[in-house]
Amino acid sequence: MIWHLPAGDYVRISVTDNGEGMSPEVQARAFEPFFTTKPVGKGTGLGLSQIFGFARQSAGDIRIRSEVGRGTTVSLFLPRYTGASITERPTAELLTAPMRPEGISILLVEDDPRVHASTKAGLTELGYKVRGCTSGAEALALLARESSYDLILTDVMMPGMTGPELAAVIQRDYAHIGILFVTGYVGEAGKSDDFAGHEVLRKPFTITALGNAVGQAIERRGVQSSSRAA
Repeated sequence: MIWHLPAGDYVRISVTDNGEGMSPEVQARAFEPFFTTKPVGKGTGLGLSQIFGFARQSAGDIRIRSEVGRGTTVSLFLPRYTGASITERPTAELLTAPMRPEGISILLVEDDPRVHASTKAGLTELGYKVRGCTSGAEALALLARESSYDLILTDVMMPGMTGPELAAVIQRDYAHIGILFVTGYVGEAGKSDDFAGHEVLRKPFTITALGNAVGQAIERRGVQSSSRAA
């Protein structure tokens, strides 16, 4: 892995285990979003990628040293802070953490098992109520029985019915439900007019980006609902 740290003073936090260790191939992909060696549904593949993103955003970096059969050491390097103590920050600044999204219900539509499992786990961790399905047809069948969802989070490229095709039906029959597209596709099927009026989350994403996109989509839904009511 390329080392990105400029010269300076850093704090190193290392965590070591004596487990199975990682092969060079696994180490090379360890920080990729959604990459995991665990079975489907047992791991999100977002943990190390989030730590990697946090380290880089903080002007730091992260390293893995691992040997198969002997264990792994993960070291996080963060710039040494020489300013005021955190206890000196104003009280108001310490109370700005967002509230948990109690009562918000999301229908997740994603056909890739690994991405489905990790996205559902991330939404649940963020505090949302989540129901999952793997196709547009299954989503519409669920909505026919229960349409009290606040948001549809749907992949774009799916067999049978694409995300934009599903969204068109939802807008027509369930206009009270917000829509958030999730896509890693940048070709013709991902052109901007497919997503007009909706939030779009690009793959791969961190749990922070997921939370922000869901929040914006729900906020947009509220604004649009108010406009229709007026």
